[in-house]
Amino acid sequence: MLLEKKPIIVVSHPRSGSHFLINSLRQNADYLFSVQKPFFALDSLLVPGDKTNSEKFIKWYKEAISLKKTPVIEAKCLLEDLEQFVNKMSKDRLDVQIINHILKEGIFINLIRDPRECLLSWYKLSKSGGAMAFGASKIRLANLSYKDFHELPNIHKLTYKDFSDYDTSTVKYCAYHHYSWEKHVSSKKGLIVYYKDLNKNFNETITYVFSFLKKNFNHSHWPEKFVRPPDAYKSRYYRKIGKLIKKFEGFIYSKFSEKILKNLFRMDVNNLRKAIDSAFLSSQVPLVDKDYKPDQKTNDRILKNYNEAYKKYSGNIQKKFN
Repeated sequence: MLLEKKPIIVVSHPRSGSHFLINSLRQNADYLFSVQKPFFALDSLLVPGDKTNSEKFIKWYKEAISLKKTPVIEAKCLLEDLEQFVNKMSKDRLDVQIINHILKEGIFINLIRDPRECLLSWYKLSKSGGAMAFGASKIRLANLSYKDFHELPNIHKLTYKDFSDYDTSTVKYCAYHHYSWEKHVSSKKGLIVYYKDLNKNFNETITYVFSFLKKNFNHSHWPEKFVRPPDAYKSRYYRKIGKLIKKFEGFIYSKFSEKILKNLFRMDVNNLRKAIDSAFLSSQVPLVDKDYKPDQKTNDRILKNYNEAYKKYSGNIQKKFN
């Protein structure tokens, strides 16, 4: 039973809006989908550590299945990272079996963001201590400038995969990540979504996403209207509200309070609760160089390098970003 249900896997390059998309699914249909709290990327199972991550993941996955909900999982690594993990680790491990099941039976959604935007956000987060490949990135990247960041070797390279050409720079890794996942997701008849569309045309794009999910899951009740989850910056205020009312949740979320707040203040308590939950699951706000913006020359060079790498790996010219 555990390996029969089809999970949803959202794949994206780091800092491409995966939390935004997953929160949009969870906040609008939490009765259908289950998301591990805090957000858990499959990447975390692939890095060396104790058994805690694996045990928590397996426990959540089992609970989601027992509640007859579809697990929604994110992955920022490459397809090769997951395949190498499955091939090299013991097949007796349940987390290995689940990842193998995800790769074979998962419903894939690939979220793609403009390389100039995701690399800039990745740079800021990495300097704030959020690099995956090594510890103390806040210290090790302290004096790194953005113009040098896109030439830095891949800081998301995981341990089970050999060093490849696309690992020689972050911009090459971004190009290969976009190409390779798009190719795989298309072959699996998954969905390709662009961050720009989700951000600028939220209702239209999330309706498109749910239309895709309707074709893959047989549920009797689907949401008809959609609420946009708070972004990383607004989430800071919702988290404060959540912490403030935590001791009084039983009363505030009661049917009595729900009726009073709705009649007097036109406040939907259920939507407030979902927004607060989303706030605690939102992406991290970079603490370093958060107001920095690169000049046009730097952005042009990044796009040029990205286009060259994309053509090298795919054999095609990318036409989405210009």
